[in-house]
Amino acid sequence: MVIAYHSKSKTYALKRKQYSGEQHAADCPSSYEAERRERNESTPVPDSAILRLADGSTKFNLSTPTTMREPTVPQETSLVTGNQKKPAKRKTLGLLGLLSFLYQEAGFNSWSPNMYGKRRYAQLYKYLMQKAEEIVVKGDVLAHQLWMPEPYKKDDQENIEARRQDTFNKRLYGPDGRPRRMLVVGVLRKLVPTPHGIGIKLAQAPDNLIFWMNDKTAGSYQRQFGGGEDPLKQLGEGDYLLIIMTVERTERDHFFVAQVASLKTTSAYIPYSTPQERTLAIDLVDKSRYFTRPMHIEDTPGIPKPNFYLHDADIAMHIYADSSDPHAAQALKQDESYYERTDEPHWVWRLGEGEEGVKHPPLPAPADTNATPLAKQA
Repeated sequence: MVIAYHSKSKTYALKRKQYSGEQHAADCPSSYEAERRERNESTPVPDSAILRLADGSTKFNLSTPTTMREPTVPQETSLVTGNQKKPAKRKTLGLLGLLSFLYQEAGFNSWSPNMYGKRRYAQLYKYLMQKAEEIVVKGDVLAHQLWMPEPYKKDDQENIEARRQDTFNKRLYGPDGRPRRMLVVGVLRKLVPTPHGIGIKLAQAPDNLIFWMNDKTAGSYQRQFGGGEDPLKQLGEGDYLLIIMTVERTERDHFFVAQVASLKTTSAYIPYSTPQERTLAIDLVDKSRYFTRPMHIEDTPGIPKPNFYLHDADIAMHIYADSSDPHAAQALKQDESYYERTDEPHWVWRLGEGEEGVKHPPLPAPADTNATPLAKQA
């Protein structure tokens, strides 16, 4: 909690730091759910695809099929007569939403200086798989449907491979023996041509393990990166491309990718969408700042969507595209109206200003040099 000063009314108030809701207990007035309830009282939002349950688990409503013949969007089958209302359809999110949510829950979209040098693939694997135990997708625990390559250990490769094969057999076939799709998360190592289409190789996985995409799936995936260029070539030096896929086993024992999505991260595993976000994330890490990069999985209408939130200065950080872009101009206008109304502090980087927007404005000074560190990942 922090003491906030409202300049218009010249009053002080106790408030919860933004983007800290998940760090509070479920029954705390400053928890994630309390934040949602508080915002929803004034601003109606669509039915959420993410439901926090009383037992501490989370139900995630995934639109992507994980069974072989499941429709992408569940159809309403109940009969409606007279004045009876149709049951409301819950909002759904796709693979990128699921990966973003898992990443957020594992805490990898936040940073504190004590994490420097401690974020490696082993930690990524550990925390993503831990959080997968707490998320329910399609009526089952996510960890029971998910495979992620174990960290490479030269002296344990035989056991790791045995566990992988056992996991594949459990994930790719149901209790009745019928084939089904499994979810795969990993770091993309390379794309390779195969007789069946474009193949995906993952870091830490055996070199002969290839997940392949047909032309349709590959084309759809590459369009996410603006064309047919190799997605890895669009990353900065040392960056990673996290990938999530639904995979099924073919009759010839190949692993076919039905759908795929990706998330770009820096070498410190901070997610980013644009080159400017990457620049700012790296600078914040280098300057030992405490911050969160919001994933914006489900945003409340009328509330600004900052690119980062700087915890040690308690300030939202925004990056706006060139004002000649009508969408960017509209977003800027709406956000400025919100901040003028609420008097909340914010930092702005308008692209195109100052050396063509390459360099961001000076960072806000830390308001509290003894800021409480974010959750430590070790």
